[in-house]
Amino acid sequence: MDMAVYGRLQQQASQRIEMLDANEWPVLACAMVLGCPVWTEETNFYGTSVATWTTDRIALYLGGCWLGGCINLTQDGRLYFELGLKELRK
Repeated sequence: MDMAVYGRLQQQASQRIEMLDANEWPVLACAMVLGCPVWTEETNFYGTSVATWTTDRIALYLGGCWLGGCINLTQDGRLYFELGLKELRK
């Protein structure tokens, strides 16, 4: 995302995250512009009024299989997608 889009929120994002990690303001500003959560394993965004998702929660939410394939979580915490016909799991 171009800084011209999220840069207008620099002051607001910096104020929200300054006590946690001031260098993360661009990520927070982008999330604020898009109205989306932040995917992170850190706690830097707690208390910023922006939702956070960790990899294991994303895998749980997106996990399971459907006709296009499967989304799974590896032992080291990475998401991967398997293509192919799979049975539907909930």
